[in-house]
Amino acid sequence: MSGSLPRDKGIELIRRLAHDDAFRGLFETDPSSAMTELGISTEIIESLGPKCKFARTLAPKAAFVSLLENINGEAFDIAMQMAVPQAALAARLGATAQQMPAVADFPAALRA
Repeated sequence: MSGSLPRDKGIELIRRLAHDDAFRGLFETDPSSAMTELGISTEIIESLGPKCKFARTLAPKAAFVSLLENINGEAFDIAMQMAVPQAALAARLGATAQQMPAVADFPAALRA
């Protein structure tokens, strides 16, 4: 079973993906390095599923802002498991699956 991010690191990850263009660029090309930049330990990064560490195109910033606006909601909790089904999360956020590729595969560091 894949690991998950500590809640505080997950919140910081989503916040940076929502607002920080340079960090988004790093995450798109090297998610492991981006997580290391956040102070996430090597052990936690290694415990995450392989999909969490693949380079990918990120969902729009608005998708991450939506997660932050509902930090106590189900979609945010699923994102923290880093293995979010595309259609399920997209539907919860009112976005299309094509707009959600990073969140869907993740935070899929972050299994419904």
